[in-house]
Amino acid sequence: MSFFEDVHNLLNQDITAENESKEMTVLVRILSVIDAITALLYAVIFPHHSVYVLVFFPVIVLINIGVLIATYHLSSYVTTTMHCLVLACFTTVFCLWFDSRLGHEYAIFTLIPLVFYRVDFKRSLKVLIALLCCALSCFLSMATIWNGVEITLTRPVMLCATLFNSVSITLKLIIISVYYYRKFAAGESKIVAYSKKLEQLAGADALTGLSNRRSIEDHLNMMAEKYPTLNQAFSIAICDIDFFKIVNDTYGHDAGDYILTQLAEIFKSFMSGKGKAARWGGEEFLLVFDKLNGDDAFMELSRLRGQIEKTEFHYKSNTICITMTFGLEEYDFYAGIQDTIAHADEKLYQGKNQGRNCVIY
Repeated sequence: MSFFEDVHNLLNQDITAENESKEMTVLVRILSVIDAITALLYAVIFPHHSVYVLVFFPVIVLINIGVLIATYHLSSYVTTTMHCLVLACFTTVFCLWFDSRLGHEYAIFTLIPLVFYRVDFKRSLKVLIALLCCALSCFLSMATIWNGVEITLTRPVMLCATLFNSVSITLKLIIISVYYYRKFAAGESKIVAYSKKLEQLAGADALTGLSNRRSIEDHLNMMAEKYPTLNQAFSIAICDIDFFKIVNDTYGHDAGDYILTQLAEIFKSFMSGKGKAARWGGEEFLLVFDKLNGDDAFMELSRLRGQIEKTEFHYKSNTICITMTFGLEEYDFYAGIQDTIAHADEKLYQGKNQGRNCVIY
């Protein structure tokens, strides 16, 4: 296992505190590591003739390591607070003791997104922290007149320090943004997926999984609205199972439900690419042929009727055969959807009166 994999596993290690967000804890760990590395780099490039440099930066490194260790034992609320305090103290002392011209005071602003996206921080506390960050940054921007320690920094040192500071701030803001984006994006994706699932369930028949009556009526109304523009013919068929009551009385209602679900699978497969199938009610189904006129739809329904007639449905030890009768009507723009459905329904009953197991158009 490589060094980077070891670091990744260490940072993503589970926490012992209960009811805590692991993501928030991992974020604090990463930020603490970045702050420790930044302080270590400062210790390397700053002049070492000052006792402040010899003591201050190593102490900051150790404190950030302490915060890192605390994340494995304490709640993320506590360790986030610790990280904020450590960064605020480090930034203040750095600007006052060393040199405020390096722009390190802007590091304080990384605390604002860190605390604002935490749901367990009160709104009043978030506003207070933001105001304190602004006030502290303004104060430190003018901190040169309060510098009590003179440390002469060469231009290369100042350039390196400014670079480390800029990279550190940018990296922390990117990491904070990415972590919260992933967290909220995942939540939003779940909400969207859940909403789609609810929408599908609301528009689906509970037994067969086909579109229910409300859903297919919405689809038909949409087709009717598009008809004047597209001028594309479509056809509607209503069908039901012949002598379905005998199936229920002979084999039981569970067998009847089994027949309905198996028919639904046949309809789904047959109507794929042709249109939609819906359970209209009881043993009745409604089929919509999206781009077929009545003649073409009649040929398709004749094939479907023959397929159903030849299918054997095996329920427990019983073999059940059924037939279906279809009433077909091509959509009439002047009649409208409801009258077109009514005409298809009339033809369904005409087919039943003529002996069933047929398609009437």
